[in-house]
Amino acid sequence: MANMNLDSIDLKLLAELQADGRITNVELATKVGLTAPPCLRRMRALEQSGTIKSYHADIDAALRCVAYRHNRKGIAHSLRKNRYCVGGGNQHYRRNPKK
Repeated sequence: MANMNLDSIDLKLLAELQADGRITNVELATKVGLTAPPCLRRMRALEQSGTIKSYHADIDAALRCVAYRHNRKGIAHSLRKNRYCVGGGNQHYRRNPKK
């Protein structure tokens, strides 16, 4: 993360995003006491500084098995490596500590 001075509004923005990463800019602005344009400028500054690195979905392990079938090149490698799914993604089981 680059050196960026975070004020109380930036911290509120980050807290709201952690609570709901899918919040719209307008809703986010309202929650932190801004209008939409300055909220968007602050969000872009946080992204450009590296404070916000990415937005992603954290999916349940059982749903990863479904994703396995639909995305064999991307998610499939990490699923096989982490042993979340076996047999094309239909059976879900815990990691096997055997080496």
